[in-house]
Amino acid sequence: MPITTVDVDLIISDEDFDEWLGGHVRSGPMQLQPSTWQDSKPARQYALDRVLEALRRRTPPIEYGQLQFPQELSLAVRYGAAEHLYQIAMSTGVESDIYMQQRMLWEMKFNNEISGLTPTLEGGVRGAAGGFAVSRR
Repeated sequence: MPITTVDVDLIISDEDFDEWLGGHVRSGPMQLQPSTWQDSKPARQYALDRVLEALRRRTPPIEYGQLQFPQELSLAVRYGAAEHLYQIAMSTGVESDIYMQQRMLWEMKFNNEISGLTPTLEGGVRGAAGGFAVSRR
């Protein structure tokens, strides 16, 4: 769980996310957002929490307060929120094979974005990109 709660609307708004995903979040033939949600904020917040958790696991750890431009996380949040919405849509049983393929695509993009993310920290210093776990024999 995140140590600091950050409002995801500071990173990307609901309207921007819906437009970026082609209007499929709230309307259209797919309507990925569950009908019980007012907006896509739970999916966007879930993605932001995952991004911040990944940054905290780096060496040295990067905390949200160290970021000079938090908007640099927006693409990772978009990918993660899209993956989360497709994961939820997959559980509906309707066209679940299509949703599964889309979820896998967005999950791959999310993981690639996280591993290559080099946010600008205080003082203009670029954070180190995440690495891959390596095991040696």
